[in-house]
Amino acid sequence: MKSLITGAGGYIGSALAEVLAAAGDELVLHYRNSNPDHDPLRNASVTEPTNLHIDLAEQEISLEQLADVDAVFHCAGIAHQRAEELDYQRVNYEATLNLAKQCRQAGVKRFVFLSSVKAETAVTPYGYYKSRTEISLQEMESQTM
Repeated sequence: MKSLITGAGGYIGSALAEVLAAAGDELVLHYRNSNPDHDPLRNASVTEPTNLHIDLAEQEISLEQLADVDAVFHCAGIAHQRAEELDYQRVNYEATLNLAKQCRQAGVKRFVFLSSVKAETAVTPYGYYKSRTEISLQEMESQTM
């Protein structure tokens, strides 16, 4: 299976990359910034993954790059830091919905959005946009059924 992990340089994304690599998945790892010191597969004996360095709030992953991907695990986003509300909207909400639409266009079979328990209360901009994203993704999914 070929899997794309957005936010592969983060805590969850890097751990997921190790698990999927050990399971034999072909990986495409997305990073917002180039950070060679944080390579989750540096010590693993796996096939060299494809690395994408894209700011999803500014650019799209091309349909060609998504064409043969079976699953996207969307871990990228602003977390555990203070940001302006507009940044949470652009990165955690708008970029996620845009990526989900691209995945649909490219025929990706699975889109897994990693949210947060903060979406349950939605009292902070982070929680609000995680909650709003969950709702919007559910609405998008129900429109295709």
